[in-house]
Parts: sequence; C-alpha cells; structure tokens
Amino acid sequence: MKIFEVSGQYTQKGKTIKFAMKVKAESNSYATEKVLCLIGSKHKIKRRQITLNETREIGDTNGGEKAS
Repeated sequence: MKIFEVSGQYTQKGKTIKFAMKVKAESNSYATEKVLCLIGSKHKIKRRQITLNETREIGDTNGGEKAS
C-alpha cells in the first residue's frame, strides 16, 4: 500500500473549509475516492460540495520493500 496526501476544500453552511488528509490506498484514484467518502460521511456533505486540488504520493507503508 502507498500513502497519499490529498488536499482540497469543501463548502458547508456557506463557508469554505480547506483540508489536507493522508490516506493509505493502492492507487491515486482509490485515494481520492476514500477521501470523498470520509469527508462526506464525517461532515454530512455531498460530493459536489468537495473540491480536490492535489493528490500526491508521499510514501510507502512497507518502507519500499516488495511483499512476497
């Protein structure tokens, strides 16, 4: 698994709130999906209210070693 940092913003009650989140995922698309799910469920907002600005890989959970 890889570690991704996803940053963006969401709108709630007329306010724009910025965030940066670190998640473990297999790929970039899984990381963005996970962040959308987590923020949506935690703050009770719809996906269309969330804007993702950047997704970048910041590391590997196994320290760069391949699993056998």
